[in-house]
Amino acid sequence: MATVLVALDGSEFAEQVLPFAEALAEGGAKLILVQAVLAVMPAQGAQPAERQQRVLVADEYLRRLERYFTGKGLAVERRVRYGSAPDQLIDAASELQADLIVMASHGRSGLERWVLGSVADRVVRSALCPVLVVRAVAPPLWTGDIPELSRVVIPLDGSPLAEAALLALSGWYGKLVREVGLVRVVDIDTEAIEAHDVVSLTEQAQAYLDVVARRLSARGLTVHTEVRAGDAGAEIAAYAAERRADYVLLSSHGRSGVSRWLLGSVAQRVVEHSPLPVLVVRQILDRQYAGERQPAVDTGARCFNCGRPYYGDLNDIAADARCLRCDYHLHACGNCVFHDTVRCTLDRSDANETIAGARCPKFSFRQAEPARPENRA
Repeated sequence: MATVLVALDGSEFAEQVLPFAEALAEGGAKLILVQAVLAVMPAQGAQPAERQQRVLVADEYLRRLERYFTGKGLAVERRVRYGSAPDQLIDAASELQADLIVMASHGRSGLERWVLGSVADRVVRSALCPVLVVRAVAPPLWTGDIPELSRVVIPLDGSPLAEAALLALSGWYGKLVREVGLVRVVDIDTEAIEAHDVVSLTEQAQAYLDVVARRLSARGLTVHTEVRAGDAGAEIAAYAAERRADYVLLSSHGRSGVSRWLLGSVAQRVVEHSPLPVLVVRQILDRQYAGERQPAVDTGARCFNCGRPYYGDLNDIAADARCLRCDYHLHACGNCVFHDTVRCTLDRSDANETIAGARCPKFSFRQAEPARPENRA
C-alpha cells in the first residue's frame, strides 16, 4: 500500500489539499496526516507547558480529520511533530518512507505563511519523493465532488530528465490516469529565428511528442499532443485548462540539469498561472522500474537504439527494463560491452534476441555511445 503524507497546519487554506488526499486514498493509498507545530516566537524558546498545549491542540485537530476518513473506510494515521514545518515534513516523509507528499502552496501557521518559495519550495527541493502542490485560493476551487485524478498534462522539453515525469505513470498513482496531454513549449526568439527555423523547430517538437504518445497509447491511455510557443509556464497552464486536466505532472529538472525546469522557474510559473495542482517529480529515474529512487548521475551509458542516457545503477538493471524514450529493451546485446556491433564475443547463442527478460549473465552496459542502428526491438 502506498503512503501519502498530507501536510496540514490547521488552516482552511491548507485543508484545500484534502479532496486530493481523499481521491488518492480511494485509489488505495494510506494517508498520514502531519502537522508541525512551533512556538509563536521560536527564537525565544517554548516552555514545556506551551509546547505540550500546542501539540495537544494539533493532535485534536488531526483526530477530527482522521475520524472523517476512517468513517469512509479509508486508511489513515496522524502525526504531530514539533519544529519548523519544512524540516519536519521532509524528515517525516523520509522516516515514514512516503511515496508522495500532498501540500498547499499557501496557508497559515502562526506567524508563518506557507507560500511557494518557503515551505512548499523547500519541501519540493529536498524531499526524496514526488510532491503534489495544491494552489490554495479563496474561495476554494474544489468544494464538491472528489477529483478523479484521471486527466493529466505532462510538459516535456526533449531532455531525459524532463522525461522522468513519465515514470510517475508507471507508479501507483499513475494507475488512476486515463487521459494524458503531452505539451512541448518551443522557446522562440522572433528576432533571432527566421520563419523557416520556427517551422522546423515546431515539426521536430511534434515528432518527438508523437514518439512518446505512441508508447503511452500502447498502454491503453488516451493521448493528446500539442506544440506551443511562448512563455512556458503560461502556455502549459493554458493547455492544461483547455484539456480540463486534473493536475499537471512535471519534472523539477530538465535541459540536462540546467535551472530552466527548477522550481522557481517553470514549475513555479505553472503554479502561478494555473489553479490546477502541480505534481513535481524530482530526480526519479530509471531504477523506479524496481520501485527505487536515486539521485541523477549520468553513468555514460546510453540506449543502443536512441542514445538516451541511462541514470540507474549499471550493476542492477531490472531484467525487463526498457528505454523510457524509445521502449527499446535495455538488455539487447547492442548495449553490452561484449557485443562488437557484429556478434557476441562470448559466443552467446541468443546474442541477437531482444525478448524482454533475456539477459547474459556477464552483461555489462556499454559506456561509449554507439552508432544508432535501426530499431530491432
